[in-house]
Parts: sequence; C-alpha cells; structure tokens
Amino acid sequence: IKPFLALYPIPNGPVTGNVGKFLFGPKRKGDENYVIGKIDHYFSSATTLSGSYTYDDASVVTPDNYNLKSSLAPSKRQNGVISLQHIFSASIINNTRVGISRTFAGNAADILPTIPQLTDLSLGFMPGQVYGQIQISGLTTGLQGVPSGLGSSGESRYGYTAPQLYNDLSWTKGRHSIRTGFNVERIYHNSKDPQKVSGQWTFDSVEQFLTNVPSLFLADFPGTDPFRSVRMSMAGGYIQDDFRMRPNLTLNLGVRYEAGTVVTERWGRIAQLRNLTDPKTTVGDPYYNNPTLRNFAPRFGFAWDPFKNGKTAVRGGFGMFDVVPLPFLFNNRMPRSTPFFQNGILNTTRSDLFPGNALSLLSPSTLLTSHIEGNPHRAYRMQWNLNIQRQLSRSLALTMGYVGSSAVHMVHQIEDFDEVPPALVRFDTGLDSYIFP
Repeated sequence: IKPFLALYPIPNGPVTGNVGKFLFGPKRKGDENYVIGKIDHYFSSATTLSGSYTYDDASVVTPDNYNLKSSLAPSKRQNGVISLQHIFSASIINNTRVGISRTFAGNAADILPTIPQLTDLSLGFMPGQVYGQIQISGLTTGLQGVPSGLGSSGESRYGYTAPQLYNDLSWTKGRHSIRTGFNVERIYHNSKDPQKVSGQWTFDSVEQFLTNVPSLFLADFPGTDPFRSVRMSMAGGYIQDDFRMRPNLTLNLGVRYEAGTVVTERWGRIAQLRNLTDPKTTVGDPYYNNPTLRNFAPRFGFAWDPFKNGKTAVRGGFGMFDVVPLPFLFNNRMPRSTPFFQNGILNTTRSDLFPGNALSLLSPSTLLTSHIEGNPHRAYRMQWNLNIQRQLSRSLALTMGYVGSSAVHMVHQIEDFDEVPPALVRFDTGLDSYIFP
C-alpha cells in the first residue's frame, strides 16, 4: 500500500480528530473560438437565397480534486444551412432548406501529471497500464474524489453528424390556406466510451486500505472494443389546411407522418439480451423491431366567434407528436454488452492480489449484458388546449384557458420507470445489491 499513499496529499486545512482537509485553488482554463457567417442573395423579386454558418471550438482543462493531474474536455460544433425561397404566384410560396450539423465532444483526456506515480507502470492493476482508480469508502465521494493514474478511465470521444433536407409549400386557394412539406435526415453517431480500462480497486474503509484488505476489483478485459458507429435515418411529411368554414369559424385540420429506421452499427458491433431468460446475448440486427412505421399524427384546431361581433373568441386544439427513437437512447446500453464489451467484477479480500494480480481471476460469468426491448411501443405526446377570450371594454379583456398534455410509452435512457413495491425488495449483503423480483 505504501507506494500509493503519495496519491493522498497531506492536509493543509482544518483538522478535526482524524479528519483533515486538503485545500487548493484549482485553476480551470477555458478557450473558445466562435465564428459566424451569413449571406443573402436576391436572384429576383420572386427568388431569394440565404445561408448561414456557425463554428464554435472550445476546450476546458480542469484539475482533479487532489491536484494530481488535469483533464481536458474538448468540444466543437459546426452548423450550416442554405435556404431557397421562390414565389410562384401571389398564392403559392415554396421554401427549401438544406443543412448539416456536426458536433464533436470528449472528456477524461488526462494531461499534466504532477507526480511520477501517475505514469508508473509498476503500480498498474492491468498489464502494460498505469494504475487505475482507488475507491475508499468514507474517504472519497464520487469519481471526482478518486485518485487515478493518467488516462485510467479511458478517454471518451463522441462525434455526431446530421445532414438534413426540408421543403415547405404554402398555397392559398379561396377559403383554404394549405401548407405541406417533407423532411429527410441522416444521423451518423460515432463514439468511443471505455469504462475501466486500467481497473478499479475498492476498499470498505480507510483501515482496510492501510492494511491491504480489498473488497472488490473491477476492470475492462484487455481487447474490449469501446468504439461504436451508429447509423439511422428519419423521414417525415405533413399537410395542414386552415379552412375558413364560415366568416366566424376557422378550422385547422392536419396530419403528420414521421418515421425512423432501426438504429444499426456500421460494423455489426451490436449485441443484446433479447429475452431476460436467454443464456447469452444475440449478436447482429435487428436491434429492435421498428415501432415508427405507422406514425400518423393528427392535429385539429378551431377559432370561433360565437356572437359574430368580434368581442368573443373561442379557440381550441389537439395534436399528437411522435417521439422517434434516436441513437442517444442507447448510449448506456449499446457499448455495454458482451462479446464486444467485456468487463469483470471480482469480490475478494485477498491481500496478495493488490495491486496487479487480480485480472486472471475475473470470471466470464461476470460479463455484462444489456437488455433491449425487442418490440417497443410507439412513443408519442398529446397536447390540447381550450381558451375563451372576451372583450369587456375598449381597454380590458379577459381570457380563461385550459392546457393539457400526456405522454405515452416514453423511453428513459437509463432504466425503466416501473416501480416495485418496497415489500418485495430485499438487500443481499453477499452481492452488496438490492434484489428485485
């Protein structure tokens, strides 16, 4: 244990009993370069072109809680759009937009070590790696308070590119004002998201740490693949008619269709536990069955002047809005399934295993799997409102309204919202975990 004591600086702040505070003024450095450009061109009185481009490149360097190293978090965003509008006649206008959005981000890019132990391979928990993370109950709070070697958690990188095409047409004909259009979008989502590349030891108390009595070892197996290249497409279309049915009554009638393809991985690195009782994961497509193929969403609204004197207005509306499953929903699941991701857990109190002799004891039975619901339901929101407005005098009006919304089959990206009654839950001390039916 002695070589690792240097990771914990001597307290330089208040000391109460056997608890002392280490204080320092962390210097957080941030740089950002921002560029924006815009252009407008008039081909004629009927045809206009406009475009814009934004570029935002930033990085933040933050020291850890022990001032042992700093971590770099870069981010870069680029957005470009070109819009072409053409007036065919006094009653027909068309607008076409083409754009692309690109985002790059990362974190845990460790730099600037302040002590040699952070790069000392002889202290490593894994072959050819610097030492990982040391979690001590009662001493550290969260991962920010865990001393760790340089790059021990693995640098995370994320790239997102989405080209898009939109077209909208407006047509006024008699008592009808019709709007229709479509959109197409392609999503490229690339990620590198390792978990414990250098391993992590856990001790249940300071005393057990000083006497080298660990409780748990956790590590990614060598050769684990943290890269994923997710792909999907979306397409939608709509039509809406604002119909002036009577001089005092206008109806808004519309429907939208929006669907997305099933999320895929470019190199086939998809595995999931399709059924909870399966003995192993299933590799390959489909990741799930597509719930969006019948995503027809109606919209209805009205505006009514019941007394035809312009002093009272009754308005209402209802709409359905589909929520298409996007790649971000799988960020915590897709990279975390065997055989592409292999992470092991070992419960042990053997002193001879610390720091670097536990990897060979990680059992394949500890590999992680992620369950993906194979037949998800269509997810959508409903919104509605009704309001009445009355002019009471030349300078005073009163409005009363009701607004409601409801969501059905929303997806939560971490775990399900289904709750288990507390009476059915027990705590297993051997597994150090709550057990649910």
